[in-house]
Amino acid sequence: MIKFDDTGWFWFNSHEAVEYNFIKNDAKDWHITKEQCDKDEFSVRFSKKSVDLVFDTFNDKASIDYINNLIKKQRWFFGFISAFLSLVLFYLFSKIITILISYDARKMIYLKMNKYRKNRN
Repeated sequence: MIKFDDTGWFWFNSHEAVEYNFIKNDAKDWHITKEQCDKDEFSVRFSKKSVDLVFDTFNDKASIDYINNLIKKQRWFFGFISAFLSLVLFYLFSKIITILISYDARKMIYLKMNKYRKNRN
């Protein structure tokens, strides 16, 4: 994910650059592919300088390698973060279940004690 000043956020990989909208996904979102760069066909609403930068990136082997390496690192990082958060959520869920079961047991014991005290007299 990259952000230029006049374009906003967009996804970028070795094959395409696509506008990123967090809230909505429209057919109006711009989309630039490597094939469009070769044919010099595009319809986007930002500066020619930004488009040229995207085109140059598609054609530069070092940039493509850098982007692919960066995407790989991001996948590992977010995979690790996702696994860690899943473990934390599992731990919290198990603790919540334990608390709920303990509350039910406490309530049951309290009611049995009250019943015993009433029947004792």
